[in-house]
Amino acid sequence: MSNPFITTQDTNESGFVVSDNSFAQSGDIDFSARQNEQVNFATQTTNSQTNPSGAGDEEKPNTSNEEEEIKEYKWYHFYKSEFYARWFNVDTTDVLKRMLWGLIPFFGNFFKQTEENPDLYGPLWIPLTVVFLAFFSGSLSSIIENAYDYKKLSIITGTILLYIIFIPIILWGVCRFAFKIKNSLVSYICLFGYSYTIYLIVIPLCAIPFWYVQIPLIIIGFFVMSITILKNMFHLLHENTKIIALIITFVVLVIINLAVAAILIVCYLSSYHILYLLFFSFHNKILSRKLTLFSTVFGLKIKFIEQFEIVVDFFSFF
Repeated sequence: MSNPFITTQDTNESGFVVSDNSFAQSGDIDFSARQNEQVNFATQTTNSQTNPSGAGDEEKPNTSNEEEEIKEYKWYHFYKSEFYARWFNVDTTDVLKRMLWGLIPFFGNFFKQTEENPDLYGPLWIPLTVVFLAFFSGSLSSIIENAYDYKKLSIITGTILLYIIFIPIILWGVCRFAFKIKNSLVSYICLFGYSYTIYLIVIPLCAIPFWYVQIPLIIIGFFVMSITILKNMFHLLHENTKIIALIITFVVLVIINLAVAAILIVCYLSSYHILYLLFFSFHNKILSRKLTLFSTVFGLKIKFIEQFEIVVDFFSFF
């Protein structure tokens, strides 16, 4: 009886039938195909677990893009606008938060709060706004007193801009090379720029032409600004700096801030007010005598003569 599944037969020398079984062949093909599919599926599953969502294939272009961005930020690309763009990557919320940190000096560590994204937007906008307000308040005060003095306003502008540019650079150099602290220069500029926030309130109020209003306001601005800077510099320096170096740094910063406040006071007050504040404790009878005093404020040897009005006229030239 013939086997229906055998299509062709051949007999070898031993008498065994050698045949092509089409049913067995198709079954073997299907089984091997299924095995291949299972192996491919297992391989894909293993790859997906190792690199989920094909992350390995997609991260390579991102890495190259990041490297290109890093190359664009090298120091020798300072002439490109892209070099500065990363320091202006802030929104209104970020600027307002940092202004609040500069206005109230007890909101944590300013360097840590801004280390990931220090900006130059606030440090440029705030001092320039203070300069504008100084011109506005100075002009308004001059209108009230009927005495214009644009020279004093120019001194205020130069003082503010020189302070915000050179003091952070000098402090960064000292911390980098003397104290081995590797914070970026932009972080120092960011701190000093936002610490000027208090003067956005103080300077407009100095338009009130009364020395007993202007002097306390400027003193308040000096204290708030100094506390903000010193507190954050203490967080930065106290772990890596000796106490003596820390004290010297703080004393120098206080003297510089005090000099800025003194310049603002001298520029906002008239010569008559300064003279009155310096010598108001002297009696008029003593001033009527011939005295020779050395003025520590103006650095000149001033000879007082009998009339107080002549002394006032002399100081009006300043």
